[in-house]
Amino acid sequence: MDLGNGSFRLTGSLPVFATVFVRNQRTAEGIFKGPLNQYDLTVAARGGDTMILWYQTDGGDESAPIAFEIDRLTQIGPDGG
Repeated sequence: MDLGNGSFRLTGSLPVFATVFVRNQRTAEGIFKGPLNQYDLTVAARGGDTMILWYQTDGGDESAPIAFEIDRLTQIGPDGG
């Protein structure tokens, strides 16, 4: 969701209690929050920026990263286009 002023709101849930990480590929800036199982983050970005999202448990298990574009409804990759 575009909040204006170069900010977007990202919300979602994780399959486990973990810390969520999001990084903007264009700016190399990142944000993290947790541990939690539902996230609500405000990130600095502009339409078309590619973001990378992943999570890590307290035990050190880490998910595969997911790439997506701001203002795009599907993830980038073989399954999402």
